[in-house]
Order: sequence, then C-alpha cells, then structure tokens
Amino acid sequence: MLNLSLIGAGFIGRVHAQCIAANPGTRLAAVHDLDTSAAAALAARHGARVAGSVGEIVGGDDTDAVVIASSTDSHGEIARACAGAGKRFLCEKPIDTSFGAAVHTVRSTRAAGVFAGIGFNRRSALPAPSARSGGSSPAARGWGWPEASLGITASRRRRVRV
Repeated sequence: MLNLSLIGAGFIGRVHAQCIAANPGTRLAAVHDLDTSAAAALAARHGARVAGSVGEIVGGDDTDAVVIASSTDSHGEIARACAGAGKRFLCEKPIDTSFGAAVHTVRSTRAAGVFAGIGFNRRSALPAPSARSGGSSPAARGWGWPEASLGITASRRRRVRV
C-alpha cells in the first residue's frame, strides 16, 4: 500500500484525492491546506488525517510520497521541502514561478536523489497534438512547456528522476 499525502484541498486537490481513493494500491494518509475547513472536509471524506503544516506532512512517517496541488506560488518551496526530507513527490505544473527558480528546484531534487514527477494534464488537450505535429498553437511556437527545457518528460504513467 502506497501512503500518499496531499497538499492543497482545492479543485485539483479534490481530483487527486478521488484518484487516490479509487486506486486499491494507494491510501490518502493526510491532507494540508491553508484553508483548514477545506482540508478537514477532504480528509474526512477519504478517511485521512488533517496535517497542520507542510512540515508535518513531509516529516510524517505515514507518508511515502506527497502530491503537491497547492497554489502555484508555493510549488517550488514545497517540492524542495519534500526533496530535503527524502519524500517522493508529484507536483502539479508549474514546478516553480520562474525558469531560474524551477532549475533550482530540479537541481535540489536531483541532489537529494528523490523521485519526482510533474503533473501536466494538458498534454492531451487539443493544442498538444497540434504542437506535436508542428501546428501553430502557442506551444508549437515555443510558449510554455518549460518541462522540456528541464529534461522532464510529460509521458503518462512514467516516473521521472530529475
């Protein structure tokens, strides 16, 4: 059984919690959100505990890996905290707020030897096939998709070591 903890109880956090609950090989161990009522409601719905801080999650013995589904401006700091604690993590895109900060986060994660993944759920949206075929979508013109610049693949069901 893989025990996952979730940081972020907003829309995408609730989606992740449902996916964790639907997988018989995973269990939602803890939920943290700055909105404590949202965290409590989501934790109660899935039989998890409420964590009072990110540190409580990354330091928790009941957590094998962390799903980072919090606000964008917190992704890098939380990812680096996970790496520092030796916790594997899946982070919703973007990994950080700027390219330089993202490189710092990736290097910190690599130095810690932690497995990490970036959730890039738009890879199957209509612009993505257009970009792959050389179409004129924003992605095809080089906008977005910093994951490729960092050597992070958007492949489905593939863990990536950064």
